[in-house]
Amino acid sequence: MNLRELEYISAVARLRHFGKAAKACHVSQPTLSSQILKLEAELGVTIFERIRGAVRVTEQGKAILEAAERATHAAADIHALAKGFKDPFSGELTLGVIPTIGPFLLPVFAGRLLRQYPKLKLTYIEDTTDRLNELLLSGEMDAAILATLPLDKALAQMPLYDEKFHVALPKGHKLCGQEQVSLKDLETVRLLLLTEGHCLRAQALSVCSVSAHNQAIRATSLDTLLGLVAAGHGVTLIPALSIRTRCVSELGISIRPITDKLAARRVNLTHRATYVRPQLLKGLSELILAQLSDKVEQI
Repeated sequence: MNLRELEYISAVARLRHFGKAAKACHVSQPTLSSQILKLEAELGVTIFERIRGAVRVTEQGKAILEAAERATHAAADIHALAKGFKDPFSGELTLGVIPTIGPFLLPVFAGRLLRQYPKLKLTYIEDTTDRLNELLLSGEMDAAILATLPLDKALAQMPLYDEKFHVALPKGHKLCGQEQVSLKDLETVRLLLLTEGHCLRAQALSVCSVSAHNQAIRATSLDTLLGLVAAGHGVTLIPALSIRTRCVSELGISIRPITDKLAARRVNLTHRATYVRPQLLKGLSELILAQLSDKVEQI
C-alpha cells in the first residue's frame, strides 16, 4: 500500500466514476483500476462495488476511505509544513468566502495580498457556509471567511471584525423619513430574505421579529434583493461593507442605519484547528484588517 493508491480510492469515492477519477489523478483509467484492484487484494477487502458502470462504496470501504482521507491529509500537511519552514508565505492557499462577503471584501485586500506575497498561489472559492465548512473539514480548503462560529470541534477561528446591518428601503417608503431605524420599526415591514442555506437569511431572522417576510422570493445574491427593494417588493437588511453608491444613485434605494446593537454580525477567518501554517493565517488576517474602512469595527 502506498499514498498514491490512497489518493486513487479517495478520488473514485468523491467522483463516483473511475474515468473521472483517473483524469483527476492524471493517470490512465487502466492504471488507476489495476492499482485499486491490487490494493483491494492486498487488504482482502472490496472497497468499491461495480454495478453496470456505477460505483458504490461498500460498508467496509467506507471505514477504509475515512482512514485514507486522514492519511492523505496528513501527507499534505507534512508538505505544507516543510514549505512553511522555508517561507510561510509561499506555496498554495485556498480561501473560501460566502457570497454576502466576497464581492465586497475581496476587492479590498486581494490585490494587496498578491503584491505582498508574490510567492503565494491563491485559489478563491465562493459558496454557502455549509459547503465551505465541508471543504474545510475535507482538507480541500485551507481557510474561509465566514459570518458564523464553527459548528465542528475540528474547526477554529480568528475573529476579524464586527459588521453592522443597515436597512435598504425603496423610494418613498414610510421609514425613509427617519435618519435611522430600530428593530421595532421593522416588525411590520415585508422583509426580503436570501434563500435557505445563506447565513445572512438566518441572521436577519434572528435579529428581526418580523410578522411577514416574502416567501415568494428565493434570491441567492444581495444584488437581486436590492433590485427587488428598488422595485418596491419590500425592504432588506444589508451588511455595512455592501453599502455602495450604486444602491442610491442607480436604484434609488435609501439606506438607513439600525440603532440596535444586536443588528450586527461577527466575521471570522475559520480554519482547521490542526492547520499547520498559522503564520500564514495570521499574516492574512492582519493584511485584511489593515485594509478595512471605518464601516466595520475591528476586533
